[in-house]
Amino acid sequence: MGEALKEVPGVSLDETSNKLGASAISIRGMPSGYTLFLVDGLRQNPSGDVATANLGAGVYNTFIPPMGAIERIEVIKGPMSTLYGSDAIGGVVNIVTRPITDKWHTSFQSQIIVPESSTFGNTYQNSLWTQGKLTEHLGLTLRMRQIHRNPSDRPKNDLGQDVNTFFGTKFSLLNVGTRLTWLPDSKNMLYADVDYTTSTYDNRKGEIGTLGVNSSNGRGGYEKDVGVDKILGAIGHKGSYDFGTWKNTLQFMRTNNTGRLVAGNTSSPNLGKNRDIASNDVIADTRLLLPLGESNILNVGAEYRFENYYDLAATPASHNRHTFALFAEDEYNIFEPLTFTLGARYNYNDKFGSNVSPRAYLVYEILDGFALKGGVATGYKAPYANQLIDAVYGYGSQGTLAFLGNPNLKPETSVSYEIGTIFDGQYFDFSLMFFRSNFKDKIESTRVSKNANGAFYEITCQNYGGNSQQCSLAINADSAFSQGIESSFGIKPIYGVGFDVAYTFVDSEITSGNNKGRPLSSVAKHNIVSKLSYTHNKFNIYLQGQHKAGLLNTSALGDTAAAIAIRNTLGGTYYKPYTIVNLGLGYKITESIRLNGGVYNLFDTNFIDFRNYTYGNNQNGNVNMHGAYIQEGRRYWANITLDF
Repeated sequence: MGEALKEVPGVSLDETSNKLGASAISIRGMPSGYTLFLVDGLRQNPSGDVATANLGAGVYNTFIPPMGAIERIEVIKGPMSTLYGSDAIGGVVNIVTRPITDKWHTSFQSQIIVPESSTFGNTYQNSLWTQGKLTEHLGLTLRMRQIHRNPSDRPKNDLGQDVNTFFGTKFSLLNVGTRLTWLPDSKNMLYADVDYTTSTYDNRKGEIGTLGVNSSNGRGGYEKDVGVDKILGAIGHKGSYDFGTWKNTLQFMRTNNTGRLVAGNTSSPNLGKNRDIASNDVIADTRLLLPLGESNILNVGAEYRFENYYDLAATPASHNRHTFALFAEDEYNIFEPLTFTLGARYNYNDKFGSNVSPRAYLVYEILDGFALKGGVATGYKAPYANQLIDAVYGYGSQGTLAFLGNPNLKPETSVSYEIGTIFDGQYFDFSLMFFRSNFKDKIESTRVSKNANGAFYEITCQNYGGNSQQCSLAINADSAFSQGIESSFGIKPIYGVGFDVAYTFVDSEITSGNNKGRPLSSVAKHNIVSKLSYTHNKFNIYLQGQHKAGLLNTSALGDTAAAIAIRNTLGGTYYKPYTIVNLGLGYKITESIRLNGGVYNLFDTNFIDFRNYTYGNNQNGNVNMHGAYIQEGRRYWANITLDF
């Protein structure tokens, strides 16, 4: 997913790509958890924190169909709570799959990625997609995707010492799915879809977390294998009628974490048992696109969601939530070059009551293909259901940190603005957009510790902390902003030669609370992506470059001895900027067979650049000069695609 989107202005692969080697996706400097992922309009984000902090939101990016099944990927930047609700406060990524056709089509892909350095492991990927008509009115789709990555080694610092971090633990994923499509007539389409994904990360060396649970102090909390599994079932209807287009879906999704153990409180009768973390979501959605004359299009709909979250480490273990929404958005062509869009969503949540999220947008087409556009949108993001309980809902830091919920939490809210211009001409295209989002009631976790007598400073943690040395309480504390510029320029192919470049500047800051002064998310301020390509008949080649600068190391902030030592090592508070160049080429052997290959990180930019530093009473630490987590060096890839 990240590779497909990294050339889109305003979209960034989260630099905290985590020790599992999974990249999270950030839109306009927003945290990756603020992006809603859809496949054919069906939600892929679970309502609960199933991945937990150690796996991170990036793990959900792996739940995508095979590339052969994908017709296009739509990206909506900025809040879309008006149409999609709480999850879409940062933006929406919608994967649209190919529609059913009369003839059978099949696509098979096989890929291998081989790093030049033996520090990193090979990656193998295979996918299969096939669909067609069984009868005149009945169609079938089958899909499969499989990934296996060999493990990577523990890196060393500049003194030759092992660094206590991993990159890219052994990983495997299997996705299988099917869809049955019924076309009773030219106006109606009905389908039933089932999709299952299982992912496993190897934790046998404790790469993700400490194995087992120590019965004396409650430390630990991880199985030998850790992963996230998902099953999604849906039935849907699309009707194209004289009065408009009507879409209806009913979706069930279960997402569960397979490798976490109850840790922390040694007095718990469940200590050492599997937490059985699972999110169960039922979503009913109806939408009607209604043309009102030649210059007016109305989009109206309703949605109901039932959310259940289960975690044996929490008290109680099961949490339910109901949400109902009504929404409407009207696109009105005031006069020929001016279009005004106005929409609003009414939400009722049984935990928070009512909320209204409006949106307004204006597009003025100055010339054919040249337009000015801008607008304002509001968004909101509800807390996870388990964050609302007046008790412990989980443990972190290998069982030493109790996560305490707060029944007084409020949803996070935002107001976002954008204005800019876009041009798409015969020979070139460009765009320039300015954006800003202001946040209120951002949820943060504030930590309190035990005093010299072993008691917590705050009575709330005293009651629930167990053996934990710290307690983390969820509160509405922060206000924040994210602002920036996104621009792009492209030259349409001339004699087969094309060129594209995109630049994004992001500045974000938390303006109140314990994290005041820190960025809203770990995203580089400057991101430039360029691509030079050449196509001739059946052959194509491209050279792609990416430069990033201005990624803040938050551990370098403050006046502690460790922070000062990190600043001295880095030469400031920012990681070093870096540039990556990728080379790719392809050849279409026949109409059915295509070969692709190339080199990632062509000039072998070194991301294993850990420097040792000393602080305090001869204590030692390590800092990576290019980012909190490792990226791979030069690696070679090859791909074969069979389409028939």
